[in-house]
Amino acid sequence: MNNKPLPIVGISCGDPNGIGIEVILKTLSDKRILSFFTPVIFCNMNLLIDQKKLLGIDLDFIKIEKNKLPIKGKINVVNVWEEKFQTCFGDPSIESGKLSYLSLEASATSLAENKIDVLVTAPINKNNIPIRMVTISEFFQRLSKQQKLPTMSGDWSDWWNFGAGSTPNETRISAEGQRALRRANILNIYNGKKSNNIRRKNLEENAKKSFMSSTFWTERI
Repeated sequence: MNNKPLPIVGISCGDPNGIGIEVILKTLSDKRILSFFTPVIFCNMNLLIDQKKLLGIDLDFIKIEKNKLPIKGKINVVNVWEEKFQTCFGDPSIESGKLSYLSLEASATSLAENKIDVLVTAPINKNNIPIRMVTISEFFQRLSKQQKLPTMSGDWSDWWNFGAGSTPNETRISAEGQRALRRANILNIYNGKKSNNIRRKNLEENAKKSFMSSTFWTERI
């Protein structure tokens, strides 16, 4: 008998009205897979039972508490919510989005607390997940509850590249504007003596404002 510990793989259920649970159940229906890892599904036991009946899949689950170790060789389920949910395939809703978020939050928390080794996430519908803006105090209060935060090392691009890199069209317009301003400044030198003083002053002020706006956009001169 092989007593070697297997990796514990957490699985979020995704949107219960989507394809996520079906993919999970059909994947785990191959009993050989339990020899490679111990699965923990973050969902609702009754929902999984209902969907396996609808899909005609022969599968057994075992319910565990979120703070208990999963049982090797079994498909473990952590009940993330207790309310009954009526599945309506292909019809994502606010309610199904809320449940997918609860599953994702619970599984991500278990990963952060080292209760699972790997997290596999089923598909969600981002448009149906409620997002609430929080204050800086709420953010640090939540952050302080994390026992261990992941630390990463390596190359890190300059922070100002993120905005410019994610807006290529605006960056192109900014670069073209800078080139046009340089040409205008050169022409202004040759045409300066013939220009009206008031008009020249207005041109210089507008050119300065344009140059500063384009410079602040890309953080370069």
